[in-house]
Amino acid sequence: MKKNILLNTALAVAAVASLQGCQNSFDDPGLVVPEATLQANTTLADFKKAYEEVNAYNLTPEDNVIIRGRVVSSDATGNIYQSLVIQDETAALPITIRRASLYTDYHLGQEVVVNTSGLWIGKYNGLIQLGWLGEPYNGEDQLTFMSFAEFSTHTQLNGLPAPQTSYILPDAERPSDNIYCLVETIDALPTAGEEMYRLQGQLVEFRNVSFEDAGEVTYAPYQENANRYLVQEGNSLKLTVRNSGYSTFYNDILPEGTGTVRGILSWYGDGSSSTTGVIGGWQLLLRSTDDVIIDSHGTHEDPYTVEEVISSQNSGVAGWAKGYIVGSVMGGVSNATAADVIFGADAEMDNNLVIAPAPDCTDFSQCVVVLLPQGSDLRKYGNLLDNPSVYKKSILLRGAFATVLGMPGIADNGGTAADFEIDGVEIGDNPVTPPATTGSGTEADPYTVGAVLGGQSGTSVWTQGYIVGFIAGKSIQDGAVFSNDVAGKDYTNTNVILAATPDETDWSKCIPIQLPNTANLRQELGLGNNPAAYKRLVKVCGDLEKYFGQAGVKNLTAFAWVGDAPVTPPDTPDEPGTGVGDGSQDNPFDVASVVDGSAKGSDVWVEGVVVGYVDGMTYSGATFGLPGDGASYTNTNILLGPSADCKDPSKCIPVQLPNTGNLRKDLGLGNNPDAYLKTVKLKGNIEKYFGQEAAMKSISEYVIE
Repeated sequence: MKKNILLNTALAVAAVASLQGCQNSFDDPGLVVPEATLQANTTLADFKKAYEEVNAYNLTPEDNVIIRGRVVSSDATGNIYQSLVIQDETAALPITIRRASLYTDYHLGQEVVVNTSGLWIGKYNGLIQLGWLGEPYNGEDQLTFMSFAEFSTHTQLNGLPAPQTSYILPDAERPSDNIYCLVETIDALPTAGEEMYRLQGQLVEFRNVSFEDAGEVTYAPYQENANRYLVQEGNSLKLTVRNSGYSTFYNDILPEGTGTVRGILSWYGDGSSSTTGVIGGWQLLLRSTDDVIIDSHGTHEDPYTVEEVISSQNSGVAGWAKGYIVGSVMGGVSNATAADVIFGADAEMDNNLVIAPAPDCTDFSQCVVVLLPQGSDLRKYGNLLDNPSVYKKSILLRGAFATVLGMPGIADNGGTAADFEIDGVEIGDNPVTPPATTGSGTEADPYTVGAVLGGQSGTSVWTQGYIVGFIAGKSIQDGAVFSNDVAGKDYTNTNVILAATPDETDWSKCIPIQLPNTANLRQELGLGNNPAAYKRLVKVCGDLEKYFGQAGVKNLTAFAWVGDAPVTPPDTPDEPGTGVGDGSQDNPFDVASVVDGSAKGSDVWVEGVVVGYVDGMTYSGATFGLPGDGASYTNTNILLGPSADCKDPSKCIPVQLPNTGNLRKDLGLGNNPDAYLKTVKLKGNIEKYFGQEAAMKSISEYVIE
């Protein structure tokens, strides 16, 4: 028997400089191309994940962490101060350095390789960054700026800058040979957990946004930091834009109109907000006013022309545009040429339209493609295959001006009746969910699902439907789960899907319901907490507004079951439960006790068999067996099962392995494959990990039998 007691070392808190900027060109003809001799051995996402639980940690040669990334920040305008942010294809990381004008040496898109040995990794008020240990504050260590000389000795440049930027959706593949900008929505920003840490520092952009108090106030008062707020169409929350009164643009008036704003996504706080209606924690830091692409043009009343859409491709511009429906792109085409466009009403596909500045235009070079979202009103009423009568009619719609099927195009249109207008076409109630009655919105006479999908509005109103699943992702199209099988899935208690019938599996016929963490809503309605709620008829009281890009209900305050209430799991105590074992070393809890919730507590012992690990950012990456070539996270966690032959993730628990003592050396399957299928006892806290309530963290002792 082998026993190892971990040292109870207090790793305390990190510090941050505020990230608060435009780049020089890198065109010196005599420049020698730098070539780094250091080779990165981990990704930024893995690096942050490994240390997300500590407030301050001094990295050592034994940790052997070398990272790489391309510069996405700039302090040229003074709005980002003594900070450098690098990004790889997995995440981004702020680095605090005591020097101004970093942009003169570290240009936008420059790849930087950093040997972190001797530097400090940690957090300040929730923001993970690389820096140096400073003076304690309120009894806790703080990170501060490292010297520029220290940073220089740990850093090598590699190649010339690649400043070109790819604008991509969060789930799309991210490039490694140039920088990228994530297209985000305010309401979808996570305010806790691993994905929140991963998103910190990223270059992002928000489309269809406007500034609160635009045209009235400046970016900031002279020599004072100031919060300004972005409002995004279709989102219920606002985003803080943090500006410096020392920046070169502090005295500019906030521009009026709607458009795109991009910048570095920083964090300050605990995820809550003291300002009503503002998403907590997140702060957007502008690199320069070039990051603000807002125009009073492009509104519903003053839309862009097709010519302006073409000239604004992939520049971040978004808004309303007007043209004429003149055709469509053939089927099976991904990079359209003139020969691939069918001018006329004789379409092959129902998923796109070609629009032009005039109804008789047949010049390919003067046209743009419009994507028609699946299941949307735009596709139903606008596609030429089913609606040849819309040929040559004018269309007004909103979206982002980006390449579509290899042509200039309009993407990201929501497809609802509020997102487009076609001359002479009346958009009726969504026919996919015809309500028997619309209801009046009272508890006695609630709205139906069909009424909500048909455009019904209201606040603090009642809606009735069957709970048919939940959304485990960022959109209802891609993340809808029509079952109560929550194993390995995220967001199992933060939302449910309501439908008119209990067996519905078409997301376009459903409405998403947001479950606030109040009034026992998540405990009773969340399928992760109460799987018996599946297919039960329920009435909910809240505000009818867009959620997950679909008509839905938010700000719930009450609910009522129609018929007998489903059996709800009882509340579990904070102290260890009464499952197998009592949590002591001699009589540890078993894995089944943790899974069924009877085992609870901190500094308790749990016994199980090492059957694998979680390879990925969510529990869906649960992997049984030894890691193969190219596997990640092989030493940061293990999967504990009830027996050596268990292959069911729902019967196992993930265990976080802190980078302290010999935990990762002895238990990590990447370091020690002999640990596979060994029975182990672990002392730690039973708490949420990888989105699983049944999990262990903060391991302090272990025994390998």
